[in-house]
Amino acid sequence: MKNILIVDDDNDLRDAIRTVLEETYGIEEAGSKQEVYDKLAIFSADLIILDVMMDTASSGFELARELKNSSKYNKTKILMLTSVDKVMNI
Repeated sequence: MKNILIVDDDNDLRDAIRTVLEETYGIEEAGSKQEVYDKLAIFSADLIILDVMMDTASSGFELARELKNSSKYNKTKILMLTSVDKVMNI
């Protein structure tokens, strides 16, 4: 079974994504950057679904960059997710 880590500071959105995916994939959730690293220490994610805007407008991008620059997680696929419906300068 493939594993997915859902990362979003909105608990309701994490729950909605989990509901759709949990019958097919192993799911873990994180609501903050620290939780991401805590979960990845014990959970091998094949995919990270990552919110673009968490604490700040660019925090999701910053975390994705960190993970991709890490030799431990640079092969993990990341799907960026946002509910923003307008163009922003980030």
